[in-house]
Amino acid sequence: MGWTADTIFAHFTALGEARDIATQASLVAQSTRLDGMNEFRESLKDVQATLATRVEVDAIKETQRTFITRGEVYALCAPAASVGGAIGAAVGHIFR
Repeated sequence: MGWTADTIFAHFTALGEARDIATQASLVAQSTRLDGMNEFRESLKDVQATLATRVEVDAIKETQRTFITRGEVYALCAPAASVGGAIGAAVGHIFR
């Protein structure tokens, strides 16, 4: 087959149309990808909005420093419990 002006025109027109179709498909794919990224960013913003700020966490730490921990309560009560147990045993022995 020989090339004529009409066949060359048709060939390059078909190549141009194929390029345009590929470009449109690429733009659609990129747009979809960017939409997904934006959705992910929005979900991160939503999560970040529910997290405590450093100021809030520091305030919580300060309020918790005013309370006695469970271990400290046990440490304070252990000597009293052993003394109370000894007194209870002695008194109970007397009343038997």
